[in-house]
Amino acid sequence: KSVFHDFNIVSCALSPDHMTVRVDDPNEALAAIGCGMRTYSRTSVIPGVSDGTINVLILQRPVFRREQGWSLVKQSMARGWLVVVEFDDHVDLLPGEVRDKFLSGFGQDIFRICHGVQTTTPVLEVYFRQFNPNVRGFPNQIFRYPTRPKPKSEKTR
Repeated sequence: KSVFHDFNIVSCALSPDHMTVRVDDPNEALAAIGCGMRTYSRTSVIPGVSDGTINVLILQRPVFRREQGWSLVKQSMARGWLVVVEFDDHVDLLPGEVRDKFLSGFGQDIFRICHGVQTTTPVLEVYFRQFNPNVRGFPNQIFRYPTRPKPKSEKTR
């Protein structure tokens, strides 16, 4: 049995377009080393009660209405889940419509109430630390992940 069999990870890819390197490949790599992995695309879920394993809920690029964000995070934490937000863009540099939608909803409070933020660069680590001290950068490392025999998509990335 893998040393990672005690990890149960739920990944909610809320903005999955062109996210192979940030969502698909890491999730496949985690499953390959023995983590229990469930991935949801374009939706968020409140996972069940912790079953004694190490339970991690990853919210990739969440854009929630205020009440939706509070409810999701609060209920997940109450059920024993570690909540991590994966965000790899500086909010101020998002396209206007996307930034406005993000900020008019739950906005940057999502970074404040989660357990930690996962991002890609040292600049973004500094940016997100103004909201949450628990920030970790993981540079895109596609060539370090196990490769699939056949790509899921023929799209050029």
